[in-house]
Amino acid sequence: MEKIVEPDGYIDRLEPRHKVTDPNLVERLEESMKKCGWVGRPLIIAKFRQGDGYKYEGITGCHRATAAMNIGIPIPAVFVSPEDMTPEDWDFIMTNSEGLDVLFDRINLAKAAELIRQEGVLGNTAAEVKPPERDKTKGRRFSVKRGEP
Repeated sequence: MEKIVEPDGYIDRLEPRHKVTDPNLVERLEESMKKCGWVGRPLIIAKFRQGDGYKYEGITGCHRATAAMNIGIPIPAVFVSPEDMTPEDWDFIMTNSEGLDVLFDRINLAKAAELIRQEGVLGNTAAEVKPPERDKTKGRRFSVKRGEP
């Protein structure tokens, strides 16, 4: 399993790009988050300047974001700035779910591209996310039997 991308920061609220289509998934996510907190990869979030602050729009993870907001836990985010993209790039992001990794690579957003590649590989809940494989040569404990002198 690949290493989960580190978030740029955490937010409390965002506007999801898509509407929730599976309320049962949101329920499972809420239960998982109540027990284990946020598990797995951060969301890709568009960060817009708005007055003295920012407005956040989710690009990925509408179900995870909804569950986190429902129970009041922070959402880990990798931020992209629409101001750094062409209008065509932004339109593509907002209307497509395929090919986003290629676009993010092209516009030098490596963390966002890696998260898109992990979308189909990693799960959403604590029960689905498998811990990374442990290097079996590190951290091994040995017991040594001492012989009598």
